[in-house]
Amino acid sequence: MLSQAENDLLCRIGPGTPMGAVFRRFWNPVAMSEQAPAADGEPVRLEILGEHLVLFRDRDGRLGLLEEGCLHRGASLALGRVESGGIRCLYHGWKFDREGSVLEVPNHPDPRVRQRLKATAYPVREAGGFVWTYMGPPDRMPAF
Repeated sequence: MLSQAENDLLCRIGPGTPMGAVFRRFWNPVAMSEQAPAADGEPVRLEILGEHLVLFRDRDGRLGLLEEGCLHRGASLALGRVESGGIRCLYHGWKFDREGSVLEVPNHPDPRVRQRLKATAYPVREAGGFVWTYMGPPDRMPAF
C-alpha cells in the first residue's frame, strides 16, 4: 500500500511537481481537432496538467495555446476576441500573438511595455485528429 506522500509523488501533475515535470517532457494531446476553434472562432478553455490555458485559432488558421489569465489583470482570455494575428483581452484590450508576445497595449502609452512582457505560450501541432502541445523546457523539446 502506498503512503500518502508516495501517492502524491506519483499522482500530482501540476506545475513544479516531479510527475508534472515528466509529463511536460513529451508532446501531449490536449484536444481533438474537431474541438479546436475555427479561424476567428471562440477560444476554448482547457485545463492541462493543472494549468488553465486557452486554445485559439487566429484569422490565418494557426493555433495558439496561452495561459488563460491576461498579463495585465488576470482576466480570462477564454472570454477574449480572436482577431488578426492573435487574441485580445476584453478587459483592457491587450492583444497577444500565438507565441505570447504582446502586440497591442491600448491603455498604456509606453511602447516598452510590449517589449518587456510575454505571456506563457506553448507550441501546438495538429495531427492525427488531435491538437498536441509540448509544455516542457524549450531546449529539451523532442521532435514532434
